[in-house]
Amino acid sequence: DECGLDKTNVLRIIDNLEEKGLLKRAPKLDDRRAYLIKLTPKGKKLIPVINKAIGDLNKKALNGISEGQQKSFFKTLDKISENLHDLPAEKLLVSFNK
Repeated sequence: DECGLDKTNVLRIIDNLEEKGLLKRAPKLDDRRAYLIKLTPKGKKLIPVINKAIGDLNKKALNGISEGQQKSFFKTLDKISENLHDLPAEKLLVSFNK
């Protein structure tokens, strides 16, 4: 709910990562309805690989854009996010099935 993500999709992703041995679910002691999600050693080994992929993608996306332009761009994105933060998720959905 906090991230505006569909619970079913999130659970499907968690199930998939758990099946691959990348994370482990453990019941939360103070709330039996909730789980703690922890990376396994196998999952932790992927952190540098994922960070490198993200860094490479960012470098490609921002190539030729000055540091000042980048700061302005991200400041604008932050403001847009702030403006939309309290808007109910239903208001953000667009239907193209009309």
